[in-house]
Amino acid sequence: MKYICILFITSLSLLSCSKQQKQHTENSHKKSYIRDNVTVNEKVTLKTFTCPDFYFKTNKNQADTIVYFFEKAKIATGNQKIELEKMFFCAFPNSFENMENIFGFDSETGKSAALYMYSDNLLSNPIISYFANLNSIPSKDFYDKYINICVNGIWEADKIREGFDIYKRFQNDTKAICKVLSKRNKKDIYSVFRFIFDGPHPDHEENHKIYKSIHPLIEKENPVLATILKNAFDNLLKQKTHGHH
Repeated sequence: MKYICILFITSLSLLSCSKQQKQHTENSHKKSYIRDNVTVNEKVTLKTFTCPDFYFKTNKNQADTIVYFFEKAKIATGNQKIELEKMFFCAFPNSFENMENIFGFDSETGKSAALYMYSDNLLSNPIISYFANLNSIPSKDFYDKYINICVNGIWEADKIREGFDIYKRFQNDTKAICKVLSKRNKKDIYSVFRFIFDGPHPDHEENHKIYKSIHPLIEKENPVLATILKNAFDNLLKQKTHGHH
């Protein structure tokens, strides 16, 4: 298989380079998505939004790729920003387990994932927040991935919490996210809603505030989803203490 990497993004096109070219991120993550560390399928069709096929050899390689596009995208403008955000989105995790491997902390081993300490803020990670606020990605693609990283999610303190702020999308883009979520099975839907409120002591004011803000919006859009939300919230509160479902 031929190995390639992305060298620069200019205007609406991507330029590729051979295996021998070198690139570096602009922070401590020096091993970017270069050479043998990542395989990228050459069929990159961003105009119709087809993600390149990233194959990361290690979690660190994926983390470096995410950081590279994140740091470029946040300072870019216009069409270049859109293209960079698409690549950032494509490199971003696509499951809760993958999120743990990139952003989490293993309390049993005491080891942190590659991007756990990207920010000193213990309650949030700017890279996750950037993902959560993307507006350049088609809604179906965006919500498919956003939902994927929340399915079977559980509270693990620090950055792994509150459904990675997906509840804000239920507040501000109810119709679009409900349309995508409604295609999932009830078990997955339940786990997404549960993750929003999960924690060691879920019966607190902020959770009730979030629930009261999103339940009527979801009920108006999709009563079936609203019922699952209510069940997930009520059942979690009955547990009183944190536990897996």
